[in-house]
Order: sequence, then structure tokens, then C-alpha cells
Amino acid sequence: MANKKNNQAENHTVDMLDDSLVKLTDNMKKNQKRILIICVVIALLIAGVMIYTFSARKSNNQAHVAIGNADRELLFENNDSAALEIYSQVAVKSGDAANRAKLEAAIILYNKGNYQEALDMVKGYKAKEAIIGAAAYSLKGDCMVQLDDFNGAVDAFKAAIKQSDNNPYYTPFFMVKLARVYGALNNYAEQANVYQEIVDKYPNYDANVNKELELAKIRAGK
Repeated sequence: MANKKNNQAENHTVDMLDDSLVKLTDNMKKNQKRILIICVVIALLIAGVMIYTFSARKSNNQAHVAIGNADRELLFENNDSAALEIYSQVAVKSGDAANRAKLEAAIILYNKGNYQEALDMVKGYKAKEAIIGAAAYSLKGDCMVQLDDFNGAVDAFKAAIKQSDNNPYYTPFFMVKLARVYGALNNYAEQANVYQEIVDKYPNYDANVNKELELAKIRAGK
């Protein structure tokens, strides 16, 4: 039963992370919503559940109990405010539970539109795993985009790309986000370089990348 609840909690986390991936312009926000391939989500769930279950078995302390209470508020009661309060209380502690609480709190804060608070929270998250860690860096970049800190977003998405360790689904996804930030900065030469790298390394990722590449080249005068 405990594993099932952990699975549901991680599933919710993944969904929230996916939903938090934002667009850089109003047109992007209105006309495009990127959805990750289901097998990638499953891989993320498996990795996340293994990590959290292992840590929970090692320590059945109050922090883990609190995390479970927060998960129940979020998943079963649909009370994100109550969950946020608990996650925030756990986040100031130390250990794996506190680390996960930082990410959970950041997700909720982001979805509430509290971008600076979300950024402050996710900055404290220690990325230890390729997929969830990369998604956390991406969330950091998303917060910075909303706060118009595009230069900071560049660094965050680069960190997400590095953390994702050439995952064939996630890595190009974060690269597209990086390319769009370069576009927002009018740095079309770098935008074209990123799109070209996606085409070269991940040719089957998304046919639209080729169109974006050609547009970036035109804008860069190539």
C-alpha cells in the first residue's frame, strides 16, 4: 500500500513538472503545449519511485511521515495549499525527505504563479538523478523565464541538458527550451546552433525542429 501511495505521489510530481514547462512568448503559450512521450514518463516514475522508496525504507522519521501526509493532501484531498504548508515545513530540514519537499513545494508555488518563491525553493534542491534532477533544473529555468531573467534561464537549461545525460527524449526537449530562450534574447546564431545539434544528434525527435532551424538561420543571416 505504501509503495502504491509513493507511486501515485511520484506520478503527480511528474505530471506537475510536465505542466510547469512554459513557453517563452505569448504565441507559444497560446498555440503550443508540449507533452512528453509516455515511455519517458514511465521511466521517470520508475526512477523516482526507486529513489524515494529506498530512502523511505532507510529512515522512517517524522520528515517522511510529514511527506506522506502532504502527498495525501495533494493526491486525495486536492488541497495544494495544505500540502504546500507541509512541504515547506519539511523543506527547511535536512536529508532526502527535505530535498524532495523542496521540489514538491517549488512545483506548487510555480503553478500558483509565485515564480520568485518557486525559484528560491527549487534553488535549494540537490539534483542527484538524471531525469528528475534535469526536470528540476528545467523548472528553475521556467521560473527565470517568467521573471524575465533569460540569461539565468540559459544557464538553467544548460544544466538540465547536462544532467539529463543524453537521454534521447528529455535532452532534446530541454535543448528546444534553451533554443527558444536564445530566440527571446535575439541570439539567433546560438539558437540555430542548438537546433542544428538537435537535428544532428536526435534526428527523430521532432520534425518541427527542422523548420525552427531554418527560421533561426534566416534570422541569423546564415
